[in-house]
Amino acid sequence: MRGVPGKFFNLEILTLWQEKAADITWFFRWDGDCAWNMTLDRLMWWKAQALRISKLRNGNTSDE
Repeated sequence: MRGVPGKFFNLEILTLWQEKAADITWFFRWDGDCAWNMTLDRLMWWKAQALRISKLRNGNTSDE
């Protein structure tokens, strides 16, 4: 758009959000619409859960 600065849309945050949504959708095998309706904070929470579950599956029960 002419006259609108590129930072107006904060494309870095949008890209981060899209990547997290795709990762979480893939990990939990969700329908695509499920993750796309979440906020970035909610996606980050689910990412933390995915990391925790991955550690448990690999036999690592420590909190490190």
